[in-house]
Amino acid sequence: MKNEKVWRWGLPFVFLVGSFLYILPFFPWQQLAYTVGQDGRFHLERMEELFLQIQQGPSFSYLSNHTFGLIGYGVNFFYPFLWLFLFVPARFLVTNPLTAYYLFIMVVTFITFAISYYAYHEFRKQRLNALFFSFIYTFSGFRAMDFFGRTAIGEVIAITFIPLVFLGFYQIICGDKRKWWQLSLGMAGILYSHVLSVFMSTLLLVILYVMTLPVQRQKVQTLVNGLKSIGLTVLLSAGFLVPFLDQYLQADLLGVMETSLAGRSYPLLEQLRFTLQNMYIPGGARFNIGFILFLLVVAALPGVFRATRTAQVSYAAGILLLICSSNTVPWELFQETPLALIQFPWRLLAFAVFFFAVAVSEIVPAYFKKHNWQIGFLSAIFVIGLGLHFQAAQELFAYNQTLTTDGRYYDLNKDTYEDILSKKLNTDYMPAKAEPHFRSIYKHHVLMDGIRGSVKREYENTYYTYDFNLKSSTVVDFPVFAYRHMWVYANGKKVAWQPSFRGTVEVKLPPGKYLVKVGNRLPLLYKLSWLVSFGTIIGLFGYAWRGRNVKK
Repeated sequence: MKNEKVWRWGLPFVFLVGSFLYILPFFPWQQLAYTVGQDGRFHLERMEELFLQIQQGPSFSYLSNHTFGLIGYGVNFFYPFLWLFLFVPARFLVTNPLTAYYLFIMVVTFITFAISYYAYHEFRKQRLNALFFSFIYTFSGFRAMDFFGRTAIGEVIAITFIPLVFLGFYQIICGDKRKWWQLSLGMAGILYSHVLSVFMSTLLLVILYVMTLPVQRQKVQTLVNGLKSIGLTVLLSAGFLVPFLDQYLQADLLGVMETSLAGRSYPLLEQLRFTLQNMYIPGGARFNIGFILFLLVVAALPGVFRATRTAQVSYAAGILLLICSSNTVPWELFQETPLALIQFPWRLLAFAVFFFAVAVSEIVPAYFKKHNWQIGFLSAIFVIGLGLHFQAAQELFAYNQTLTTDGRYYDLNKDTYEDILSKKLNTDYMPAKAEPHFRSIYKHHVLMDGIRGSVKREYENTYYTYDFNLKSSTVVDFPVFAYRHMWVYANGKKVAWQPSFRGTVEVKLPPGKYLVKVGNRLPLLYKLSWLVSFGTIIGLFGYAWRGRNVKK
């Protein structure tokens, strides 16, 4: 019982300390470590928008009315935002938004520690191995590069839920089939983080399902549980899926950047070279799994043949995914297939890290027969890994400072925060018709019968106001993107609108003096979808708690 209490209260403390040490190399948390051509501004603008909506609320709009050039950019329709609300409390607590961002990283890292530990402990019921897994998975080189090098916030949050996804899959195939819902919980967690990661996870799950068909003992029950998990995932994710599909299927929108798969894949030996250097600097062949994990993978090789089948499959999957992340695969053959959606083959490294971590967490600790030796080894790995993390962080900072003359460089700190974020313009998910007129929209040009007019413009929390006079009946084209469920009020009366040739909101008004408000309403369908998701998650936790008590 005493040992039980030590684990129960000690684990959160260990995770908290580990999460703090994860951001400590970047103290005093006044600027991003790397700012050359990465997504930092984009994601910080998304998070700042949520903060400003709550601060100036109380209401919420899918349109970014405070950021992204103040043109009603509807990124939240298409890019999941739920987990970004974790940034908001930190933003209220501290005055420096960059410090708030690092506190956000700390919170996400704590959650990653907790979920990865839970997943492995559910899988193997071995606490020390689960702690080992949670450390090497959370501190992996690829995750650190995604957080501090690329600032790919959506992808990093998705990494948090990958262990839960594959735990659920394991339960469905050959584990405790009553826990099929764990797959749904993990997939919903990813779906609220990063849509592309859902696609990659689903692809890997389908491949694993087909591969395991010959050894499945209860094929019908497995299939039924799989279908149930899909249905539950849809219900849990309805809050994002319904608005996303409603907007995406009804409008002609620009997609995300298209890339050449072959052009973004690199030699495996080059990737391994940067792995040995524990490189956090993104770009080219530098994307890697990290030195500590690579060392453990090599150390685990002699024990693979004596390991369990699951560890062997995980080890092999890690190697295959590592190879697939490089140009060893003829990626040009897949350019015109759905696989092109992944954009960068090295994104598969997130899954390679997971499978390698599963394998080495079973194999390597087994080399040490005595419990104290296992603890000593785990401690040594933690200290070495932490030291390498500090070193890689400093190298990332130093390298960034050598690139100040690069046109893509920006010095993001407390003083430049608002100015730099306001200059980050984005074209993803805007109406396709807006692309040729991109600059005029971001310059807030109001067109009257196609000619730029003189207009006084202001913005509120969820809408924009325009003050102007019309001498004759005029078609007025406002610089606000035309998504579904927009509304326009002229002098307090609702008026009909239509998409303009710029993909913006357009109305026809008779002569007179006008105060026009343009915004986007939150339809009942969207509210119900969020209600379904929240209701489902509450019901799921109740179901899981009831099952836990029944089992006891």
